[in-house]
Amino acid sequence: MNLKEKELLKLYPDYTKVLGPYKRKDNRKHIVLNNSNLPKGDNNKTKTISYPKALVESNIGRKLLPNETIDHVDRDFTNDSKSNLIIKDKS
Repeated sequence: MNLKEKELLKLYPDYTKVLGPYKRKDNRKHIVLNNSNLPKGDNNKTKTISYPKALVESNIGRKLLPNETIDHVDRDFTNDSKSNLIIKDKS
């Protein structure tokens, strides 16, 4: 599954760039949404979201609902293939 940056930025209109993905110490990936129009140090300049969440949102064309999360079917958090990512209810 590819990250559709233009689609993701439509869902997060307060931001102008997608940075990453970056790998954390636990090998999970995240991206940073950046608003290049805001000055450095502004609390609203960046937003960090999980890479799998960004992949799914950009591909389905909507933000996840507050009660939804992304799960890796095979429990391998490095496997971000389309068939391995599913939307689940948080409960």
